[in-house]
Amino acid sequence: MSLKAKNLIKNIKLYSEQWDDYFSEYTKSLITQPKEIDVERWGDMLEILPPSRWSHIGQWDVFHISERLTGNLVSWYAKSNDKAYTFDNLASISKAEIFEILQTI
Repeated sequence: MSLKAKNLIKNIKLYSEQWDDYFSEYTKSLITQPKEIDVERWGDMLEILPPSRWSHIGQWDVFHISERLTGNLVSWYAKSNDKAYTFDNLASISKAEIFEILQTI
């Protein structure tokens, strides 16, 4: 392999690593805090697409929309009694992390 080809491969790899870092930071910048929504909106989102990770966490019924906003970022929905909330976060967050987020409400 020529020196020119080796340098090109090295630059592509470096660019790929930089892109991964950039996209990770970009995704983190899109994470939001819970905001209150109507209980009807929560129900609409439950029925619009198949819910993912639908579960009961503490006093909360929680799920996220199966469609990604970007990368691994999704819209989460939580409801307890007559209060409902939404927030954007990673689809891969743990139940403990979800519970911690909902404790801030």
